[in-house]
This record gives sequence, structure tokens and C-alpha cells, in this order.
Amino acid sequence: MVGEFFSKRPNLFLLDSQNHILASLNSVSAGVYIVPSLRPPDSSAPNAPILSSQEIESRYLVLEKAAAFQKEKQSLHREIRDKIKKCEKYRLKHTQELQQLEKWKDFQEEGELIQANLFRIKKGMASLEVEDWFHAGQLRVLTFDIHEEPAERIAQLFRQAKKRKGGIERCQAQLIQASIDLEQWESALVLAEKAVMEVDLQNIRNKWLLHRPAEKQKETIALPFFEYQSEVGLKIWVGKGAKQNERLTFSYAKGSDWWLHVRDFPGAHVVIRVAKGQRPDRESLKDAFQLALAYSKAKNQGKAEILLTQCKHVSRFGRKKIGQVHVSSHEIFLESFDSERFQKIKNRKIK
Repeated sequence: MVGEFFSKRPNLFLLDSQNHILASLNSVSAGVYIVPSLRPPDSSAPNAPILSSQEIESRYLVLEKAAAFQKEKQSLHREIRDKIKKCEKYRLKHTQELQQLEKWKDFQEEGELIQANLFRIKKGMASLEVEDWFHAGQLRVLTFDIHEEPAERIAQLFRQAKKRKGGIERCQAQLIQASIDLEQWESALVLAEKAVMEVDLQNIRNKWLLHRPAEKQKETIALPFFEYQSEVGLKIWVGKGAKQNERLTFSYAKGSDWWLHVRDFPGAHVVIRVAKGQRPDRESLKDAFQLALAYSKAKNQGKAEILLTQCKHVSRFGRKKIGQVHVSSHEIFLESFDSERFQKIKNRKIK
């Protein structure tokens, strides 16, 4: 009988003289018992030092720093390569643009040839063969649009020539700057590849004004409205301008919010924020009326009519008429500006 007590699956075997398995505590597929192999010898040195927890932590810290450095180095490489690609793109763009601008003479010469042969051009003529004195008197065929007056064509060619010639100096300067920037970023890439310490990477970032992703400040999106609070705590939003009015009404306000605007006068959209199904209280409405008047051309007109409706009844008037809206259902209130009340509301301005 053989017992295995230190394997993953302990078992008892009843064997014959030839190690054939006659019976076993747990069933096995093999018919012959094979003695388990011996444990491989310990490959570690007999006198290997046992590391303390502090030493282990120190070694791992070194490895972590090395890994972090490589990650930071790769990140810097990517940033610089992106800058190089952009510079190459800009340089190609300005090179191609300069090639087009330098063709200004073609437009100038064509305009002068048409002008010199204007007396030969008849109405409805599509082309005319002329002597091109700009190119050793060679013959050249000038083409025309039969629906365009020759004088208009001449003026157009001279405008194109002047515009292209005037853009050459600007384009040359941009091309030179793109080449300088490209050379600088290529130098930065060489330094980044040679960097062996964190301070090397930081010096490169400081010199070329590159910042770690974590250091980039999040751009704060300016809200399109001023925010006030009524006496009972309701938020009242007031649009800052035509484009901001549109963003306020159609991007920030909900359909159940209440919308106000002075009738027949330019002014801000005013929105009162309320819970769905609720109507603002009378005092909050009065505050909103004052804000609508204060941010409109009707402020000094005595009494003015103010439209009140829910935002769901307000729709865009047209894409070209930014800030102008159509109101399908509304109430009208006749109100006058109250400077004292407005001052109190200003004290409750949130942002």
C-alpha cells in the first residue's frame, strides 16, 4: 500500500508486486503506479542574504522610478514629434502657397495683353490670338467669357495680381518661421532622446514651454449668462448677448423653465429655473421683470410690455437671425423699471 499525502490530490493505492494498481481511494485513470519525481534542488545560493522589507521596498522604488522616467520620456517624445509634424505641415502649406503667389506676373501679363488688344475684341468673342511681348513675341491665345465684359476681366486679373504680389512677403515670413520652428523642435527631440534623468526632461519642458498633461489648466468654458437669485432662492439667468441668448435658451434652459423678454425692444433673454410643472412665485417674477428691463433698450422708456412663457414655446427664428426667436404662446405684463429693486437684485448676483 502506498499513500500520497503531500500532492495536490492525496490518495491511497493498493499495489501488487509489479506496481499494478489493484484499488485506490480516489479513482485514477492509470493502471500502473509511478512514483512521483523528486522536488528539484533549490537553485538559490545556500548563503543568499535574506532581504528586509525596507530593502525590498527600496529596490521596488528604484524600479518604479525607472519605469516612470521611461513613461515620461516616451510622452515627451510623442509631444515633440507632434510639434515636428505640425511644423512640417505648415512649411509645406506655406511653400505651396508661395508657389501660387509667385504666379502674380501671369495675371498681370494677361491683363496687360487684354488691355492692349481691347480694340480688337468684339462682342461675343471667345478667344483671340495676340503677340505676347512678355515672351519674345510668341503668339498666345487669350480666352474670354462671352457673358463677361473685357473691362471686368481686366480689372479682375489686375486685382488677382495685386493680391498675390502683396501676399508674398507675408508668406515668405511664415515659411521662414515654420523652418525655424521645425529646426528647434528637431533639436529638442535630440535632447529628449539623450535624456537620462527626470531633471533633463523637465529642463526640456521648461525651455520649450511644454507642460505635463496633469499640469495643463482646464479651459473654463464661459457661461453665456449672468446668474441671479430671487428672494425665495430661484435661479434667474440673463443672456450676455445675441449669441449667448441663443445658447442660453436652446442649450442651457429646459422646456419647463420660464422665459422672459421685453417686447419690441432689443434685450437679453431671461430664464427662471423651476422644477417641472411649477410656476415662479410673484416676487421671483417681479425680479425677473426688472432684470429683463435692465438688460434691454426699454430700461429708460417708462413702462414696457414683457413676454412671459415657458421655454418649450420658444423656437429659433432662423439661423441667420441669431438671438431672434418665435414665441407660439405667451402672457403679456406691463412693467416699469424700478432702480431700487434692481439694486437689491444685483446684490444677489451669483456669477
